[in-house]
Amino acid sequence: MPLTNPIAWLRSLPARLADPDKRINLIGVAVAVGVTAMLAATAVRVAQLQLKPSEQLAAHLSDRQVTIVEPARRADITDRRARVLAATRFGYHVIIDPEQFPHKNTDEAIVKLATALGLKPEEIGARILSRMASNQEKKSVHALALAEQTAERKAAAEPLAATTSDPLATSADEGGDDEINAKPALARYLPIGGLLDDSRVDVVKALKIPGVYLESRQVRVMNSNDIIGGLVGKVGFGDKGLMGSEKLLDKPLQPTPGKFTYTADVKGKPIWVEPNAYTPPTRGADTALALDLEVQRIVEEELERGVVESDAAGGRAVVMDPETGEILAMVDILRDLPQLRDYDWTTPLRRDEPPVAGQRWRIIPEDKARDTHPALGRNRCVEDIYEPGSTFKAFTWAAVTELQLAKPKEIIQTHGGAYKVPYGNRWVRDVHGHASQTWQEVLVNSSNIGMTIGCARMSFEQHYNAIRKFGFGTRPHTNLPGETAGLVPPLKQWTNWTQTSCSFGYQVGVTPVQIARAFCAFSRSGEENGVLPPARLLAASNNIPADIEPRRVLPRWTADITRETLRGVTASLDRKLAAKPVPEKDWRYEIYGKSGTAYASVGTGPMDERGVRARPPKGGDSYFPQFNSSFIAAGPAVNPRLVMIVVIDDPGPDLIRRREHRGASVAGPVVRRALDRCLTYLGVPPSAPLNDELKKRSQD
Repeated sequence: MPLTNPIAWLRSLPARLADPDKRINLIGVAVAVGVTAMLAATAVRVAQLQLKPSEQLAAHLSDRQVTIVEPARRADITDRRARVLAATRFGYHVIIDPEQFPHKNTDEAIVKLATALGLKPEEIGARILSRMASNQEKKSVHALALAEQTAERKAAAEPLAATTSDPLATSADEGGDDEINAKPALARYLPIGGLLDDSRVDVVKALKIPGVYLESRQVRVMNSNDIIGGLVGKVGFGDKGLMGSEKLLDKPLQPTPGKFTYTADVKGKPIWVEPNAYTPPTRGADTALALDLEVQRIVEEELERGVVESDAAGGRAVVMDPETGEILAMVDILRDLPQLRDYDWTTPLRRDEPPVAGQRWRIIPEDKARDTHPALGRNRCVEDIYEPGSTFKAFTWAAVTELQLAKPKEIIQTHGGAYKVPYGNRWVRDVHGHASQTWQEVLVNSSNIGMTIGCARMSFEQHYNAIRKFGFGTRPHTNLPGETAGLVPPLKQWTNWTQTSCSFGYQVGVTPVQIARAFCAFSRSGEENGVLPPARLLAASNNIPADIEPRRVLPRWTADITRETLRGVTASLDRKLAAKPVPEKDWRYEIYGKSGTAYASVGTGPMDERGVRARPPKGGDSYFPQFNSSFIAAGPAVNPRLVMIVVIDDPGPDLIRRREHRGASVAGPVVRRALDRCLTYLGVPPSAPLNDELKKRSQD
């Protein structure tokens, strides 16, 4: 019934209230109206706060959508047979909040924690107590400053209150409240110790020491760290690849974290979850290196033996699959010999003089970073160049043969082992003093004189192009950090001297990876022989294209005859190994290859204050009286499966005095043993026994 006369209704109100039934109805209506009004007012206020909050309130608002990130594991790096080389796991380490750490019985808590962590109490105690003392000092300074500011404000307020009636009047010191209320920055996060063993995690939890927490973190674990550390590399903060394969493959290895989003109440507790609110974490893509862990182990074992037996300062080795260019092994060994001395850049050097007793120059730059972590050291197989010596003759011999400037059976006059070049006062000498040799024997016997005469028939441009087409002077595109292009003299600087030096492996700088890749051009099957493959650090099974395509560098007939000629070199090596006091023979596989021995270059020294690099003094050579001795080979001789290069850096002075420092003597046996073991491991069928005719030819 509508209210038409409010005054009459009010006058009748006492009578209505006297009636119990009517009084109850009136009270119910009043309560309903009141509650409705309150709800309406609340809704309006909520809308105002949500749609247009004040500046003061806006500073304290937070999104009601809460997202929790779920970490994902970085993908694994494996070898070509899916054996894990590097993987990620979750581990724990201890962090301390010095503010919550017990301030009473502190020493007792420190001893308990140190025992649980397997550390010395004094090691962690000094750090914890130092942070606690620093925090206490900051709080004391802050409290003193707070008291001083309060006193200053009180003193300033008294005269002001006497002259004004405004109860809000203060001093003119703006920002005083901020300064007084600001809290000092205290140390609240202190990592203690490294990653915990799984057995210690529960022990630390059981302590229940206030302020001691376990923080989860991802840990990159490397398998066979000493063997493949430099190749696999290192992961840094934020799970980012820093070096080696970890850096090269960082993008595909990176995981995608998962996330869970929900609507929270004022206390942060979930009140609503959408059906698609959870996205699970996904790992990166596992990636296989071309490396074979067992081949790597075999090569390292044999190289270590060879370096020690040669009393060498170091050694390098690379094994490749000639069909694909995949790098199956890469080993770099250094020895810290006590007698090594740094060159002083004032001593004249004579490379032809026998080494002085007790004097052995350091020809390999020190690499202290390697002691910190294998991945931090230089990878000398791709970074450090050397002059290859006679192993280079295989490539220059093939170039002359391809141009038909010398025929395999052509007789070359080699002048009894000493030859003066026609363009100046320079003598070229051979180890063996043959008066004449066929062009094939020039390569088998490693005649410097024969190579000088044969290469002199090429023009400068032909010789330069022949070297470059094998990949020398350009990066092999393994994409390993520090990879170098090597050194080939520019064509405009080519001289007769360069022509002679390059013919037998001087005045060019190569890396083991470069020369192994180039040798693959003699080691492919069928029509593909003569094709230079890319150098691949990643397994071909990943279906990741190489940076460069295979390319033909020789006609097949040239590659075939070069391979056939090189079989004579390893036949000679096998005879020498069989004649040792402890014979090495009964090899399962026939191989072919080439040895090389070259003086170690001095290079350039440190830079002086004028920006000029030091050079050897006048009157001396630019070479140490020390050597890099190498041997490169492939096997089996029919349908080769592996190419291997070994460089023995700086064989010992006793070997030099006995003239047993050459590549065939120190690097050859390493290659012979390693190839036989690796091919057996790979299940390659043994070579067929040589028939009588082939035996006679190899002996001749």
